[in-house]
Amino acid sequence: MKIYNTLCRSKKDFIPLKQGHVSIYVCGVTVYDECHLGHARAYVVFDILRRYLKYKGYKVRYVQNFTDVDDKIIGKAQHLFDEDKDIFHASKDISECFIARYFEDMDALGILRADEYPKATEHIPEMIEMIQVLIDKGYAYVVDDREVFFAVNASESYGKLSGKKLEDLQAGQRVNVDTRKKNPLDFVLWKPSKSNEPKWASPWGEGRPGWHIECSAMAVKHLGETFDIHGGGADLVFPHHENEIAQAESCTDKCFARYWMHNGFLRSGEEKMSKSLGNTLTLKKLYEDYDPEVLRFFLLTSHYRSPMHLNNDSFDKVKEQCHRGYMMLKSAALFLTQKTEAITTDPMTKIKDKWLNGMDDDMNTSIAVSCLFEIVLQANLLMKSGHVADDKRGELQGWLEIFHEIASVLYVFQKPYIIIGEDTKVSDDFEKKLQDLLLQRKALRGQKDWKNADKVRDDLLSCQKDIELEDTSFGSFVVYKKN
Repeated sequence: MKIYNTLCRSKKDFIPLKQGHVSIYVCGVTVYDECHLGHARAYVVFDILRRYLKYKGYKVRYVQNFTDVDDKIIGKAQHLFDEDKDIFHASKDISECFIARYFEDMDALGILRADEYPKATEHIPEMIEMIQVLIDKGYAYVVDDREVFFAVNASESYGKLSGKKLEDLQAGQRVNVDTRKKNPLDFVLWKPSKSNEPKWASPWGEGRPGWHIECSAMAVKHLGETFDIHGGGADLVFPHHENEIAQAESCTDKCFARYWMHNGFLRSGEEKMSKSLGNTLTLKKLYEDYDPEVLRFFLLTSHYRSPMHLNNDSFDKVKEQCHRGYMMLKSAALFLTQKTEAITTDPMTKIKDKWLNGMDDDMNTSIAVSCLFEIVLQANLLMKSGHVADDKRGELQGWLEIFHEIASVLYVFQKPYIIIGEDTKVSDDFEKKLQDLLLQRKALRGQKDWKNADKVRDDLLSCQKDIELEDTSFGSFVVYKKN
């Protein structure tokens, strides 16, 4: 398996630090607002990475943080400040509210829960300890006995992730920089809190951490001083991830993350989607019009490093593709109501090799998606005549097994549809009710009592949401989504 490593700006063979084990840290959200489609892209990308590594037999430890102290959180908390609730607890209430909403949105997308979700506010001692080591080693300095900055000039490798050079960055700095800094690019590790902001005790007085130190401290705490993969959006390469590396490696004198993976931007027209531009699409709003599975499927149709361009019918096209896939699965389930042993053919082997090679080549999910629809085509061709000959049922089953193998890793086409036929062995009272109605309808149709047969059909369709009735040349079946 090859992964594009931002640190090297090239694809590299993935060789984990510990054989059979993979450690991953992904930058999480700052919990002050609703999640949007950009968040969804990042976490779907790394969810697929995790699922694929597990599919290949690795034991994966996945850590994703929450930034729960930030200017934007504090700004919202200040509006809630009253005599009964101090700013610290108001900030905590806001962050906990949006953490809960994050889980609602990501659970709907089928994102596996992380092994750990460290919060910045729960790791202040680790941050203080790391800052003190950086001061002691000459990589950081204290200003006015209250504020601590990282000295970028002290880090010989600063800029290695982004490819930016210090001299070029310095030339682009504004005139009105903080004159207390030794270099305009020096960034804050600890800063004093204002009177109406959350604060923690430290050797430099009451204050709060800078943003960048959070992830360095939390990653080292939960994954060790060196781990396998650090992930996030392309917008985090500089300055956040650049600063993370500088802090962590200056502190430990060890490699921080061995592979850096970054997903591309979402674009609306020619603009990058961002909250600052006011053109983001919140997941809550999108879920009103589209099944979350449609959004997940959409995010898999492009390579994760490529920019994705949205237009008015982006989701509608994918919705139709999802419908085609489910129609094939339902039709195949009707044809294969009796257990059939799968057979493997040369075309199936080629499809399986194609999707595995695509995923091994820097996790190219677009190839995996194309393989799914090649299988849909092949399965539909087998079922085109309205029946599947006995000698072709094993072939249809073989295509389905590869389809489900790919779909389980991508975590699409996972709706639990149940097929009930007139002679199916049912498992509960509800399914028995459906089967009884099917048998009633069969008897009425046999008597050419179309009016009452139609009434039974209506009764069937009203039993539950997502009930479908399929009439075929070899019997009638109910297809329904099991809750």
